[in-house]
Amino acid sequence: MRRHLTYANVVATLALVFAMTGGALAAKHYLINSTSQINPKVLKKLHGAKGRTGATGARGAQGLPGASGGPGAEGKQGPLGPSNAYTALNTSFVETKFPENVTLASVNVPAGSYVVTGKVLAINETTARQLASCEVVTNGNEEDSSSATVEPIGGTSFNGRATITLLEGVTLAAPGTVQVDCGTSNASEKMKLTEAQLSAVQVGALSRVGS
Repeated sequence: MRRHLTYANVVATLALVFAMTGGALAAKHYLINSTSQINPKVLKKLHGAKGRTGATGARGAQGLPGASGGPGAEGKQGPLGPSNAYTALNTSFVETKFPENVTLASVNVPAGSYVVTGKVLAINETTARQLASCEVVTNGNEEDSSSATVEPIGGTSFNGRATITLLEGVTLAAPGTVQVDCGTSNASEKMKLTEAQLSAVQVGALSRVGS
């Protein structure tokens, strides 16, 4: 039987096409493609329980070294260290007799603490035994003294000679002088003093042990 195109057929076909197109548009409009389209309360319920932390992965390769940093700021000047030494040497012959007291060596030093050493050679050219005494003096104050008995020349193997040594730690609150002064015990006969050596080495602090 031969079909004929009627008005009813055309209307039905158009209605079917519009229905299919509208459904596709509605599906595209309501398609969920982002979590922002879901109610937060509903989204929270969709999350499952938190799983255990996985094992630590293998250590990665060593990265390239970074660029060197710039120089830092210069630090403050540190305190003065025990590096200053002041010395004096007097090789001339100085004659003296009691009660004279002569200065054989002297140095000027700044304020601070010092280890002072001294040495003097005493020569007795008389016929009597004499006593020679020397002392470390700072700013006019006696700090340490030492003495030696000097036999006459020819009396012993020392041939009328004796060496006097000094060792003392001193502290000066202000700049001043450190010196070695010497004298003898005989008021009628002179004694020769020579080879006077003085050294004052500055230190950070002094600690005394014993008397």
